[in-house]
Amino acid sequence: MNDNGYIAYHKDFESIFQDIKRAKIGKLVPSEGSTISIDDFFAYSEAKVDYFDDEIKSLDPSKGKKAIEEFSIGGFDESFAEFSAIEGSIFNTAYSYVHLTEDDWRSYNWLSNHFISRSKLVADKSEKLIHNLDPNSYFKQVYARERADFLVDAVPSNTILFFDGPIIGNQITHYTMDMVDKLQAKRIFPIFFVKNSNSNMVTDEIKDLKHKFNSDIHWANESLKVSQCSQWFHYEDRVNKKNQKLFCYLKSFNDVSAQRIEMHPSTYHYLNNEVEKILNMIIYLMFENGDKRNPQVRPIAIAEKYARETRKYSNVQKLMKESGLIPTMNEGRGFK
Repeated sequence: MNDNGYIAYHKDFESIFQDIKRAKIGKLVPSEGSTISIDDFFAYSEAKVDYFDDEIKSLDPSKGKKAIEEFSIGGFDESFAEFSAIEGSIFNTAYSYVHLTEDDWRSYNWLSNHFISRSKLVADKSEKLIHNLDPNSYFKQVYARERADFLVDAVPSNTILFFDGPIIGNQITHYTMDMVDKLQAKRIFPIFFVKNSNSNMVTDEIKDLKHKFNSDIHWANESLKVSQCSQWFHYEDRVNKKNQKLFCYLKSFNDVSAQRIEMHPSTYHYLNNEVEKILNMIIYLMFENGDKRNPQVRPIAIAEKYARETRKYSNVQKLMKESGLIPTMNEGRGFK
């Protein structure tokens, strides 16, 4: 810990390797596709999308710079790697939250390890080793619970929280919705950012746009100028009415794809008259980040860097070698 933040560890972060050593789990082998994928949208037949308003908005980054003084803001991201052994896999995750103070960004970081095996014989050798027939799906649930607990603990009340990733994705949607409820009970208002989406929900569901564009991103890029935000749309799952969101598209630079900005309807109504100020603040923070190759709001970009560095700081490879494992790693950049 230092003046700019701290790193905390899961209670079993190191001791799990002692149990792995006692269980005599063997040499690691390369693992393909270790990035956890959180699906962007449900199939369009399961949801409906309508206009929430009908106005394309021109944003003002200079107003956004001034608005920063009115809000408490922070950003969240994580870094993830899977280490695969013959007997199972270690899932190593760094969760990072950064908060803007008067002087600088302050970081809060948390590390966890989980060993999951399809073999009950292996998992029965220690209570810290987990048995599950679908390790990747099970770990997504572990991730979603840890993420919510971390953010509820780390983020101060009355904060606008910029969050990398979609609010709705097939396997962990209900965990995310529960997290939104817990955060907003503390007056923490999460706003979600989605890059490089393949969604065609708008162009399939909005009658006057149907069959005219390849995807929503194609439509947004053609329709928006730099520093413009599209109309807001309302998404509702036809099966589970709780799964709702409002979203729009925002174009920051000419030569990069528009991004989708999402929030739960309750978040929008909580913020109400502040939404325009927040959109101005978002476009300013995208310009301030100044990276066209990775056009993110600055709080998320900083959280991403802290998450990567925190995982390096943990030196998992050393712990694995000491437990008898020989690591060969295929590291995923993060959760999509």
